[in-house]
Amino acid sequence: VWAAPAEGSLTQTHAGTGDGGSVTVEVAGSVRTRGDNSAAVFAQSVGGGGGIADGIAGRAGQDGKGSGGAVTIKINGLVEATGKNAHGVFAQSVGENNGNIQVTLSGTGLAQGGSGEAAGIRLSGGKGNQIRIGEQARVGALSDMAIRTAGGDTEITNAGNIRGSVWLQQSSPGKLTNSGSLAAGSRLDLAGGDLINNGVLTIGTGDALASSTLSGNLRQGVSGTYAPRVDFALARADMLAITGEAHLNGKLAINGMNHQPMQRDIEVLSAQSAYRVDPAFQVVDNAVFQYPTAWRDNRLHVGIKADFSAHNDVLSEDQGQLSSYLGRRWKGLEQQLAQSDAPAQVSAPATQTASSTTGSRSLSTLTRVAPTAAATRAVSLGVAPPEATSRTPTVAASTTSVSSGTAAPSPIAREAAKYTPVFDTIAQAPDAEAYADVLDQIANDAIQAPVTVMPLAHRMFLNRSLSCPMAGGAQAKPLDSACIWGDIEGNWLDRGDQHHDTGFSYESVRYMLGAQHPLGRGWVVGGGVSYEDARSKTDDSILKTTGHSVSGMAFLRKIDGPWTVTGALSAGYGSYDTHRAISTVSGVQRPNSDWNTHFASVRAQVAYTHQRESYYLKPALDVDVIYQRVPAYSEKGGGAFDLAFDSASAVRTMISPSMEFGGTLEVAQITMRPFVNVGLNWMPDNDWKTDARLKADRSGDSFRLSGSLPDVFAEYRVGMELETREGFVLRTEWRQRLADRYNERSAQLRLGMRF
Repeated sequence: VWAAPAEGSLTQTHAGTGDGGSVTVEVAGSVRTRGDNSAAVFAQSVGGGGGIADGIAGRAGQDGKGSGGAVTIKINGLVEATGKNAHGVFAQSVGENNGNIQVTLSGTGLAQGGSGEAAGIRLSGGKGNQIRIGEQARVGALSDMAIRTAGGDTEITNAGNIRGSVWLQQSSPGKLTNSGSLAAGSRLDLAGGDLINNGVLTIGTGDALASSTLSGNLRQGVSGTYAPRVDFALARADMLAITGEAHLNGKLAINGMNHQPMQRDIEVLSAQSAYRVDPAFQVVDNAVFQYPTAWRDNRLHVGIKADFSAHNDVLSEDQGQLSSYLGRRWKGLEQQLAQSDAPAQVSAPATQTASSTTGSRSLSTLTRVAPTAAATRAVSLGVAPPEATSRTPTVAASTTSVSSGTAAPSPIAREAAKYTPVFDTIAQAPDAEAYADVLDQIANDAIQAPVTVMPLAHRMFLNRSLSCPMAGGAQAKPLDSACIWGDIEGNWLDRGDQHHDTGFSYESVRYMLGAQHPLGRGWVVGGGVSYEDARSKTDDSILKTTGHSVSGMAFLRKIDGPWTVTGALSAGYGSYDTHRAISTVSGVQRPNSDWNTHFASVRAQVAYTHQRESYYLKPALDVDVIYQRVPAYSEKGGGAFDLAFDSASAVRTMISPSMEFGGTLEVAQITMRPFVNVGLNWMPDNDWKTDARLKADRSGDSFRLSGSLPDVFAEYRVGMELETREGFVLRTEWRQRLADRYNERSAQLRLGMRF
């Protein structure tokens, strides 16, 4: 493939005669080149003779007779050159008169140039040239020169994505109309013409903060967005320096990094001639941070403010606790900043009269909106919204700092660095709903879900351990003889989410062994042990907990006719692993933790059995007092999002009245005992509270997470017990517990032996 990095007159003794013909190139597939000076698409029409030789493309001398023809290039595919000085597209029309050059990218078309002096699209000569870039099309180059022209007048229309510099070398003003995404390189030379921005304008094509010089005027329409990156730790920002005028409508969307309090504002745009700000021009804020703006000497400056209480009326209790905690951390940074030796922040800068009639306008009172419109525009172009773009906050050596302050980071930078990843992630939330979602990811009450549900799960273990197979024969009464039993139970629990709590599911399998033995005179002693394997996960955020617990209990029962009175003691230990995934501005962070819990309980039970020949009624009342404790622990693996939890403990009481109805049938020497039990569980204080903080926080401050369950539950159990003449017992049971946003089910299979 032959190409040329430059154009001019070829060395030739005698020029030719004749017009260059029309040239049309259409690319629907892929064209790739790898060598130096090897354009992927080369299209040339020369009048009076010419071509390419020795790296020069053009006419064979200036005395040739003839005109260049029209050159038309249509790309709906991939055109890519990776070599040095290798253009993606090179198009030329030269002669006594030049023809029109038109380059059109449609669909997902790509024009990508190489390094060195290469451009994504390079035009030479022509007249009335046009470059049209469709909605999903892209233009760029490894050299950072997206488009370069020389000779004929050129107009660029971009509805897709331009990444890099634009250089129009022509005698009359050029024009670039952007309704897509324009990531400007260091040079936007429009020969004094207009950049009409109705899309998203950003500065720089890499991770480093950058500056760009617009040789011409900026005219931003109502649908346009200027989205510079601002690093509040370095007090620097992307900068657009305009040699002409700036007429601003639409939006200013700050893509902030390292959010922290500042004592100075930062320059993001300058207009050498004049500026005019439309009354409808808006600064895009987010759910927490505002970016006040002001003009000084034709220069636009940006600051930062935060309001963590703005959405307290719509946040849940846990979300409000976390939001207030983060607000206190921000206030703490502000106080440290105020006590430092840094220069005072310019909160109300004096305005400078400019040649524009509105040149002294202060933007601090402009309407502020959420970044929905800008984000929607960016997403429709297939690129990240400016307010959601993650950029590494570095400054390249070649980048010129254009902020008013180029000093070292403020004295509070070390302290602020503990929180900036969290603040930056919060800044991605455009409204209250999105902010609540971010807070739920950072911390929510389901982190200790096994502890929240433990009283109810432990009640099931006690119920099983206090229950031995029923007596044989036609009567069904509490057993006062010896027995042993083994039990396996599966449990499924769903707690729905609502405004105040995060929904989660909890599943477990419990294995139990127990026995009892009569002591005489109506006294019975017994006990049991259990092992539970459990796992839980949240509904609206990625949080998973797995673990196990072991429990043991002992009871003493007194049987006095139809009355039974039972007292029981139990204790246990649980060990759990929790893994979380948090979507942050810098990617997914995965905090994880190992933690444990201890618990003990006391139960008192009174029951009365109303016995008839083939059925019975058994009302009962249980009172459980449960103590729980979780020692302090902290997470690891999540960077700034790791949490530290204080030790927490609680004593909770559960009162459970119930009524059981059962019968006895004899079939083929097997005793069948169907039964149904209905009841209520009442827990006056059913909240589990724990205090937490960001692990890096050494201030002693914290926020509270409250895992709550309903106070009242309805419960029913249905089952069947089968007993042989030899005393072997098989028992099956289905149980369900229901309440507001709460649905728990369990299935049980028990094998026992009465002797």
